[in-house]
Amino acid sequence: MKSHSKKTVASVENDYGYKGLINIFNKKEIDMKDWITKQIYKERGGIEFVTPNVQGNIYLNYSDLYNCDITFVNSKEKYEATLVLPELEALIQKIEDMRVREVERIRNMLKEMFKGDDTEREDGAHF
Repeated sequence: MKSHSKKTVASVENDYGYKGLINIFNKKEIDMKDWITKQIYKERGGIEFVTPNVQGNIYLNYSDLYNCDITFVNSKEKYEATLVLPELEALIQKIEDMRVREVERIRNMLKEMFKGDDTEREDGAHF
């Protein structure tokens, strides 16, 4: 017996939410490769993401608004909201700014940690 099911998730060809998020990243000149992302098919599509200090998901709902469910890793605070496009763009930019600051902080910490190490490898490589 065959079961007929309605397609209720976004398809790759018709994933407006995911494509919309890619457009925002491109518009803001944010490299998505710097975020760990996974395409999700909830409602009209979106992403699940992780940065050093924020994780969660963002997807387009059937009302053409973006649902955001994110957690700030260090404080464990949750942020859940339904946003219009300009608010989402501002949120993505804030998350990117936080990511850049955290990467810089980690970079400086590692530089400081290995600052006194004057030993060089025989092959001349850094690590």
